[in-house]
Amino acid sequence: MQNVADIFAAWPSDAEFGRDIGVPYPTVSAWKQRESIPAAYWWHIIRAAAQRGHPEITADLLARLHARKASNGRPSGFSEEEQPTIPEAPETLKPEDGPNGSTAAGHFSRWKHLRRANFASPAEITAHISALREEWDRR
Repeated sequence: MQNVADIFAAWPSDAEFGRDIGVPYPTVSAWKQRESIPAAYWWHIIRAAAQRGHPEITADLLARLHARKASNGRPSGFSEEEQPTIPEAPETLKPEDGPNGSTAAGHFSRWKHLRRANFASPAEITAHISALREEWDRR
């Protein structure tokens, strides 16, 4: 199986697929159109597939089919984050970095240094939030 559509093809019809896992046909149709099945239903799909004689449908297969793919081998995210290095946080914002005469790549690019990927650990995120709260309280 090479894609999510192959999972649906293991059943005679989308209606039977839905009956086997306990969801209505329109829900199955929406999943098929999106080419994505919510993880909350994977266990039901694996169980129903085994009952229909499709032991090749496993949790590993579903996870592999739903994994995000990026051209550089990293998980996909914001286009600005797909640069080879992460820039340091700006000390001050220049007037030309604003939304009107913007030289930035995107609407929120000047806040890129605050994205989750730029913190090494959850503790750093917590410390940063605490510092922001203290600064707010001082004002």
